[in-house]
Amino acid sequence: MKYINQSDEIISVGRLMWDKDLVSGFNGNISLRVDEGQILMTGRGTCLGRLARQDMALVGLDGRLIDGPEPTSERLLHFEIYRHFPEVKAVQLPEAGTYFERRMTRR
Repeated sequence: MKYINQSDEIISVGRLMWDKDLVSGFNGNISLRVDEGQILMTGRGTCLGRLARQDMALVGLDGRLIDGPEPTSERLLHFEIYRHFPEVKAVQLPEAGTYFERRMTRR
């Protein structure tokens, strides 16, 4: 598996969020920009408190699945955030979606 260290970072963040009761059940997902054209993200239907390396999907910003399971159903929102905000290195939803929604409505 490619990007083992990055997968482990996502797993750690997911467990921390779970332990702090910031997420529950199967809600929420995490992604990380691993290079200019590729995103590592949690797979569809995963629990952030019980993530494993095999739960990570490597996806191109063009939407093409490169490796792993089917990515989160909110992948299009992740892609748009990365495309429009090149400085963003990681996204956690649904909280990030709420932040961006508020920011966009203020313009």
